[in-house]
Amino acid sequence: MADKLNQGYKLEEALDQAVIDLDGPFSILVGTPNGIGIAKDKLGLRPGVMAETDEVFAIASEEMALHNVIDSDQIEQIAPGETRSYTI
Repeated sequence: MADKLNQGYKLEEALDQAVIDLDGPFSILVGTPNGIGIAKDKLGLRPGVMAETDEVFAIASEEMALHNVIDSDQIEQIAPGETRSYTI
């Protein structure tokens, strides 16, 4: 991720490329000065969740990590091979 970001990739592009390049189970949570993002392996073997409202964009590896931040009915599982990002 750091290499792709240093090469000028935008966060969303670097996450998409990670799903293409990496093999095996993974969930990547990335924080940069300008955003946060998540990428999940193509088989969906690792957990990854996100929640988004008008005030909050939150990502975590486990649903329990977000319960104090947002209502549980707004938490969704990231699909296998999916990426999500929020940048300012």
